[in-house]
Amino acid sequence: MASETTDLIASENQVTPFNFTTPDHETIYAWHVLPLGLYAKHESEILKQPSGCAEDMTQTTAFRLLRDDPEALLIINFHGNAGSVAQGWRTDSYRALSDGSTSKIHILAIDYRGFGLSTGFPTESGLIIDGIAAVDWAIRIAKVPSSRIVIFGQSLGTAVTTAVAEHYAKEGVDFAGVVLVAGFTSLSNLLPSYSIAGLISPLSPLKAYPTLLKLFDSYVVDKWPSATRLANFVRVSKNVRLFIIHSKDDYEIPWAQAEGLFIAAANATSEVGMEAFLLEKMKARATVETGDGGFISTWKAGGQKIIREQIVAYGHHSRILTYATVSLAALKAFGLDDGGLLPLLLYGLHKVSNGLQTSNFKLSHSGRNPPIKLSRDPAIPPQNSRPNTLAAPNPAMADESKLDDPAIKQKAAEEAIQEAKASNSTTPKVESDNEDEEDDTTAAGPAASSSAAKKKKSKKKRIKAALTGGSGESSGSSLKGDPSKAISGLSKAQISEILKMNPALAQQLGMADGDVSSAKAVEDFKKLSLEEIMSGLASSGKNVKDMASYKFWATQPVPRLGDKEKVEKEGPFKEIDVDQVRKEPYPMAEGFEWVTMDMTSEDELKEVFELLYGHYVEDDEAMFRFNYSKSFLKWALLSPGWQKEWHVGVRATESRKLVAFISAIPFKLRVRENVLNASEVNFLVIHKKLRSKRLTPVLIKEITRRCYLKSVFQAIYTAGVVLPKPISTCRYFHRSLDWQKLNDVGFSPLPKGSKPQYQVRKYQLPEQTATKGLRPMEPKDVDAVLDLLSRYMARFDMAPEFTKEEIEYWMLHRKHDLEEQVIWSYVVEDPTTHKIYDFFSFYCLESTVLNHDKHNNIRAAYLYYYATETVFFPDFTKNDLKVRLNALVNDALILAKRFKFDVFNALTLMDNSLFLEQQKFGGGDGQLHFYLYNYNANPIAGGVDARNNVDENGSGVGVVML
Repeated sequence: MASETTDLIASENQVTPFNFTTPDHETIYAWHVLPLGLYAKHESEILKQPSGCAEDMTQTTAFRLLRDDPEALLIINFHGNAGSVAQGWRTDSYRALSDGSTSKIHILAIDYRGFGLSTGFPTESGLIIDGIAAVDWAIRIAKVPSSRIVIFGQSLGTAVTTAVAEHYAKEGVDFAGVVLVAGFTSLSNLLPSYSIAGLISPLSPLKAYPTLLKLFDSYVVDKWPSATRLANFVRVSKNVRLFIIHSKDDYEIPWAQAEGLFIAAANATSEVGMEAFLLEKMKARATVETGDGGFISTWKAGGQKIIREQIVAYGHHSRILTYATVSLAALKAFGLDDGGLLPLLLYGLHKVSNGLQTSNFKLSHSGRNPPIKLSRDPAIPPQNSRPNTLAAPNPAMADESKLDDPAIKQKAAEEAIQEAKASNSTTPKVESDNEDEEDDTTAAGPAASSSAAKKKKSKKKRIKAALTGGSGESSGSSLKGDPSKAISGLSKAQISEILKMNPALAQQLGMADGDVSSAKAVEDFKKLSLEEIMSGLASSGKNVKDMASYKFWATQPVPRLGDKEKVEKEGPFKEIDVDQVRKEPYPMAEGFEWVTMDMTSEDELKEVFELLYGHYVEDDEAMFRFNYSKSFLKWALLSPGWQKEWHVGVRATESRKLVAFISAIPFKLRVRENVLNASEVNFLVIHKKLRSKRLTPVLIKEITRRCYLKSVFQAIYTAGVVLPKPISTCRYFHRSLDWQKLNDVGFSPLPKGSKPQYQVRKYQLPEQTATKGLRPMEPKDVDAVLDLLSRYMARFDMAPEFTKEEIEYWMLHRKHDLEEQVIWSYVVEDPTTHKIYDFFSFYCLESTVLNHDKHNNIRAAYLYYYATETVFFPDFTKNDLKVRLNALVNDALILAKRFKFDVFNALTLMDNSLFLEQQKFGGGDGQLHFYLYNYNANPIAGGVDARNNVDENGSGVGVVML
């Protein structure tokens, strides 16, 4: 047996550690805990088994005892956030659950991906996959039918449990029961009231600023809508035995969250739902008080659906796992009782409640859920606990979430700034921060007024006041009306979380990785303005360069986050006098020097290729890396009018190694009615080991200087990080061409409730294209394509102004100077008139698959430019365009599949919103922000709405950046 288990479970080999693999190839570490009575009967045989992690779980005695016993019962345990299966009260919980009045209850406990010894990185979808895989192992491998399985979750594990229960309910699978301990309705509802050990509420200083709180909400991608999922589970299932348990002294997750779960579940038993007053009245009639403010409510529907909520006075967040209340719920879920879920004789001395005192709880299934990463500092033991029980560290519940929706962050940031500034003369009404008032609201029994409780509340209030700088009731109101006070009121933990969302700001303040140990750095942070803090919020925590430096961008001719939305007259921020532009390069860090790279040289082209491959773009999970081929780089960097001086490199003086690069190409850009002689800046890359040298600002300044010297005073560029400030934001969408390969490498997970063969069938395409007259573009088509594309692109607010030379360069594959084909272009020609009616193109950009034993690359096709005469027909309608584009893009998919592409990618720009859904594109988590340098313009629609969904009104962006 593993050494970590030996100290926790007294009986040798009572726990069998083993691994299983998820459908997306993560290795999940698990424990199988034998019931002690069963272990005693087979001890001699079990002791002969090798200790440690079982190489083949199916060959162990423990597995055989589970599989071959027709009366064996199994609890699948999903633990809370942080730690592992061996953490804190969890091992005590396994004993309490399995060592009841029967020797039949086995425990299966897992560590989610990214936890303990499991591989991978934790995400909402990933944890759900892990939970489903655990149940699948139990049913398919261990041969335990679902009727003998209880799924059990605590804290974060309740969110996993509800998702797993919903998944199997949709497949017609019913479990013996579901037990939820210390659960929550959704992260969006939880986080504003979430408290670390009841002492630190990370978002409390922001309650006075709803829009700023909304900004933080926008960071969470992992939503965990447990109330919605629980309602779906109850609604779909034929048989339900659901137990919701919470402790009133749980100061991490308030017990009002359990009320929300119960209401959602009970309401789902009615086909049309119930009014709140009726539901509460019915619940009150089925509620029994149990003393000290605790109670049990039981909801029955049709005899087959039973929902029981039990609120106990004591138990804190995790210790409750060891209480008889929880073990009894598991026994009742298995039906190991007298057949009744509410033994009234036990509580005969207590009266049935005539009403239910409700807390200030609002159940909501809409809105975004906040991607805040809360501190993992060990929680301080709560003050009010039962005598003779030991306190234990309780890690914070919420785990790090992926960052997403930079467009919403950008808008929310601007709203927050305006709201905060406007509030100087207005005092917003906010939720009370008074600890006494909060406890009075939620208390339902005499214990709430006890002297011990008052002392506890008073002590807790003093600690919180010391942490937040407040005093009593006035601590919350002191932050109102002035954003500087809100910033100064942030605790070190809260500052640390903000800095982790803004790596560049952290680096600039000398607080890398959110380190707040330096008192001076903390003071420097509190002196910043709200605009300075908000600029640079990253869409991803990894691979973020120091482009986000607020000091740097404050010196550049770009909009500020706090600028008013409407630009009265669009145009340059400043006029540039070429004679005043410095003629010498900007100073470079010692040991490095500027160089101009020759992209016509194979050797220097190879250097740029290797630098980009090793240090440019890699996904958050380090699974894929862009692989810009030398042919692609030639195509991208040697366009008509290219300037050698705009291929800027930095070499190490001694080794001569290329360590940084930035480029620009000439680009005639129309922004509404104004045409700019601009540059397209791209391929900014710095060696990973030199990120601390802060080379990015000086690289941007140097490429700007070189453009200015050529009388090019504006630029267009894109980034995945929020800077001051995007003119538009688009979202990436992906269409599988080889779904099985994409699934193998982890790019496209198997949707819940589906099977691989269904997905393969879903994305199948015909062998032949359907559009008559479709053929590859030829040199003779250049004039016609230029004319069609120019007229079509004039419909967008921002688009390139192509020349004939550029159409020929960008759209035609030149076999003589490119080793590999990069661009595929097609036209639709009328066979009679030979007129070109349609045109579309796509280019190739491969990604390397890292550390995969079967596949080493993904061939991705990216939709490039397209145009159709359809929009110029008399009596043209939007639906006409939709039909034509769907036909053309479907043919593009067929052709891409023919050329062995694995996936087809597109942004929400141009008219793409008209075909993305119908052509089975799926929304990605990546976004692309468009920026203009030295040009002030009003925002342009990016094809996504405020919820990051496709906007049917389309996009005003007609620029496709490589």
